[in-house]
Amino acid sequence: MRKFLGFFFTIASALLVVYYVYKKLRPYMERIRSAVEEAQPVIDSVQNWAKEDTLSNKMGVVKSVSALTRKPATSKPRNAIFDLNDRQKEIYDIVKREVEVGMHNLLAKLGGGVTDRTLRRDMTKLERLGLIKQVGKTKGSFYKLRD
Repeated sequence: MRKFLGFFFTIASALLVVYYVYKKLRPYMERIRSAVEEAQPVIDSVQNWAKEDTLSNKMGVVKSVSALTRKPATSKPRNAIFDLNDRQKEIYDIVKREVEVGMHNLLAKLGGGVTDRTLRRDMTKLERLGLIKQVGKTKGSFYKLRD
């Protein structure tokens, strides 16, 4: 009987705590529910727009959201070279001279003032601008000018 009473009081106190928390949080839950209901038309329109954008991309039509994706450029922009800092221009010149160059060779040619991570960021930027392309994905990969 004693165990039963202990269990009963434990359950009763847990229910009281849950009720107290519910009573305190109820106004906030109602605010959240009403905010979600107010925002639902906007959420639905954005979801429909995203679906339309996905469908139109499959048909080959490019919309503004698709144009903002971070895919590498397919051709060289005319003024892309002006968006580069001095180190990136030097990297571009090295790739232009060497035809194909790996990361370790680039690090050696740039001297010691550049870290692997910085060089990787610079190469990603050059690739995104459409000036170079990466051939391969592992340690044996190299960079060359975009065709």
